[in-house]
Amino acid sequence: MKKIYFLLFITFTCMFFSCSSDKKNDALIITNNIDQMVGWAQNPSIIKGESHSGNYMCKVDAYTPYSFGLSLSSEDFPTKKAKSVKASVWGKLFNQNDSISLVVELVSKGQFVGWTGIAFSNAISNTNEWGKVEVSLDIPKNIPAETFLRVYVWSTKKTPAYGVCDDFEISCVE
Repeated sequence: MKKIYFLLFITFTCMFFSCSSDKKNDALIITNNIDQMVGWAQNPSIIKGESHSGNYMCKVDAYTPYSFGLSLSSEDFPTKKAKSVKASVWGKLFNQNDSISLVVELVSKGQFVGWTGIAFSNAISNTNEWGKVEVSLDIPKNIPAETFLRVYVWSTKKTPAYGVCDDFEISCVE
């Protein structure tokens, strides 16, 4: 009889702990190391080279001002629960004066609902070295249903700026 009670106790204990919730698992987290896109998308910004991880990265310059990026409909990300979107990317500058930025935007019917960006030069101290670039955008309450979340790297000027990026991570923070 003691064995039955002991087995029941173990069973209920296992069920209790296996059903517990971890808030981190509820968040939407999207990652991409660019190598995952090779062969799936033909984008001139994807190049082979000494990337942060893997063999491929995105390049932005005056001729290819936008990196490969994320474009996600509000139906596919938790806009009702999320208070902000946090994005990060590993980037490398070859000239500290180059205007390369990580951008997070919310767009509805061609109008910005929210926009923010951070210059690589504000986050990366040394040229020719990989550095983590992070930015976050607060999500306004009651955004239109047809809003898109977009995350990308942008060469903001038509000068011969040149930078590379790899290992995107986007998360919705509740």
